[in-house]
Amino acid sequence: MSQSPSLRGGRAGVALSGLVLVALLGLATWLWWPQDSGGVLRMNMPSLTLSDLSGQELDLDRYRGRVLLVNFWASDCPGCIAELPELIRLQQIYGERGLQVIGIGLPSDSVEGEQAVASYYHIPYPLLFDARGEAARAFGEVQLTPTTFLVNREGKIVYRQVGEARLASWERRIQPLLAAPLRSAAGAAPAAQ
Repeated sequence: MSQSPSLRGGRAGVALSGLVLVALLGLATWLWWPQDSGGVLRMNMPSLTLSDLSGQELDLDRYRGRVLLVNFWASDCPGCIAELPELIRLQQIYGERGLQVIGIGLPSDSVEGEQAVASYYHIPYPLLFDARGEAARAFGEVQLTPTTFLVNREGKIVYRQVGEARLASWERRIQPLLAAPLRSAAGAAPAAQ
């Protein structure tokens, strides 16, 4: 017995809808799942100059040679607020050894909201505001907060975390980078002085 054309078309539409749903779920999983490069360096950290919360410009290139944790956040993001004490602690523990945490607020947030949070938590690291979205674009179209990038001493992004992460997880990733010497442009470690 043959099926009517409308019944076959209905099944094809359901199948296509199912495929679209699977593709969307896969994309969502990729965005939310921590993206580890497995030691393969993916891209250079972009060179950017942004304003801090008091309006002073800060060039991110001034931190080259340090291990950076670049955290895109928002003052009204529950996950961002939950991880603030962990980021503060990382800066306190590893700052002297070469780690620099940097917070970047997205254009959807407000300087006033970020100033209130910074004051309440006594944030000891620079907070910058990405008023035009240029940093979010340069780091790969950051749209979700928190999104954090780990950058090695050579300025290469080696890890991306979408969503909050715990102190122990960051320590496992940061400690080897802090122990690694800064390499010269030719790829060799600089001579000891």
